[in-house]
Amino acid sequence: MHKSLWICYLIFFAIWGSSASAKELLKQSAWMEDVSGQMTLPEVQQHPQTFTPYQGVLTKGFSASTFWIRLHIDSTSEEKLILRIRPIYLDHIELFDPLDHSAKNLTDRFSGDHHPKQGNAYKSLNHGFAIQGSPEARDIYLRLQSTSTLLAYVEVMSVEQATSADRWQELLYPLYLGLLVAFLFWAFLQWLSHRDLLIAVFIIKQIFVLAHALVHQGYLSLLFSEQLSGATLSNITALFVIAYVFSGTAFVLMFLHECKPVSWLWRLFTSIQAIYLPTLVLYFQGDPRLAMQIIIALAALSAFGFVLIAISTLVRQSKTAPNQPLLPSSILIGFTVAQLLVTLLATLPLLNMHATAEWALNAAILPGFVNSLIMTVMLILRARNLEKQHQHLLLEANLLEQKVHSERAQREEQTQFLHMLTHELKTPLTVIRISLDESPVVNLQRQRIDRALANINGIIDRCTFNQRIEHHELRPELHPCKLQDVIDECVQGCSDQSRVKVSERNEAVLDTDSELLAICLANLIDNALKYSYPASLIDVNLLSTPTGQAITVRNVIGQAGTPNPQRLYTKYYRSPGALSKSGSGLGLYLTNNLAKLIGAQVSHRVDGEHVEFRLWLPS
Repeated sequence: MHKSLWICYLIFFAIWGSSASAKELLKQSAWMEDVSGQMTLPEVQQHPQTFTPYQGVLTKGFSASTFWIRLHIDSTSEEKLILRIRPIYLDHIELFDPLDHSAKNLTDRFSGDHHPKQGNAYKSLNHGFAIQGSPEARDIYLRLQSTSTLLAYVEVMSVEQATSADRWQELLYPLYLGLLVAFLFWAFLQWLSHRDLLIAVFIIKQIFVLAHALVHQGYLSLLFSEQLSGATLSNITALFVIAYVFSGTAFVLMFLHECKPVSWLWRLFTSIQAIYLPTLVLYFQGDPRLAMQIIIALAALSAFGFVLIAISTLVRQSKTAPNQPLLPSSILIGFTVAQLLVTLLATLPLLNMHATAEWALNAAILPGFVNSLIMTVMLILRARNLEKQHQHLLLEANLLEQKVHSERAQREEQTQFLHMLTHELKTPLTVIRISLDESPVVNLQRQRIDRALANINGIIDRCTFNQRIEHHELRPELHPCKLQDVIDECVQGCSDQSRVKVSERNEAVLDTDSELLAICLANLIDNALKYSYPASLIDVNLLSTPTGQAITVRNVIGQAGTPNPQRLYTKYYRSPGALSKSGSGLGLYLTNNLAKLIGAQVSHRVDGEHVEFRLWLPS
């Protein structure tokens, strides 16, 4: 992977410095700004002092002015020279050469995006002219106009030098395009295998990166300048530039979103991308220069935002340490910093904010290339990490399945044991009751034995109901039920009927499951008898409410004390003060769950020395 990375970089930098220069023929370059755009060559020549010498690339940003370049060409024995002009997105280039003349006037010669290449003697991916060599030095003039940013790099070469430079360029540009196609092909194969949305967005981005490179390298102008007008070519170029910037930004934002950044920061820079739509309208309906300037500035701002978003992933990843991220924050930060640097290298010259050398001519394709190269590597790492996570999830799923099988087997074993135990206990209890009926044991001793047997029988019943609830075997059967009859039946069947007092009654009839309701009420009465003082009364009432009926069971708080309201209805809970009493800790747990089955609701409140449980049934 590292070797491939270095090979890609070497090819790219070879393309960057692919021109063969012949600066010895060009002795001096100078520029002058024509704000009005109406000056003629004689007027320009009358003000030589207004020209400013420069070296390398002339950069003037997004300016509506016309710029004149004066080139002082040295004497040469060559019969023909090539005036080679880059970059390709200059719209209008007009040449004034004193050796190009008719009988009366200087002949006008044109190049640029708005002029067909077939009408020019110089055929190349670049703009330029074939001019005559001369044994005497002379000044020639270029008049430049552009609706996009104005960068101009002019070279004067012999035909042999220009041919060599063009062939070198024509060799390396396809290599560069081939790398982009290779990235695209790899992504397409990945998408066919995984149908990953992020890979699909990467494919779309790569298509626009490739289209932008074709435009920037001059293939669109070379192939279609005869069929399409200059304005149409400019509009197509602008669309590709906007799509290239927007798709690249959208992909990086989507990629960073997977790494769990701070959400508000990600949303902020995502919402900024809405500026692209009005900017596109501005280009076609208003000021194209301003529109392109906004696009380039927006690209630089977004690159800065990528760094902030990547840094913010440190916060999220530190808070979610158990969940391994797809990519570490250090890698994300390194990628976004590299993206920011290459974006600034590309955009600052276009905005006339940085003095540039020849390398800036290919700087516009630098972010797309670096992004494609690094993101391909990162997507490979991401794919590997996703596969690791997938294998980890499969392992966890297998372990979980084994655990489920083990717990199911354990539950089945417990159920079988409980069924066996309840069956084996029921028979001895029945024998004990029959024996008691035939024995002379009476009064207080008989009451104690009956209560003990009732407790054992209650524990068995509760365990049985608990199993049926947990296995979802209970289904309530609703039918008209007179609530007062259920209350009377529960009071008569309790362990100490003499202590239970029914204060308020009514004749309410509701559709409910009388058996499940009786179990709930019996548990509440049994708890009240068990955990209040032995001689105290239990008050049971049936009250009508606007929305239903409420059965209340009220008792004095005994030695067990006030129950913990947070754990009162939990399974097997018994307060420390209640441990002296026999019980399973299932009574209120079952009551609460059975009440939910029949649509009822259990609640409680402590009122001074009393505790009251309320079983509410809707009408």
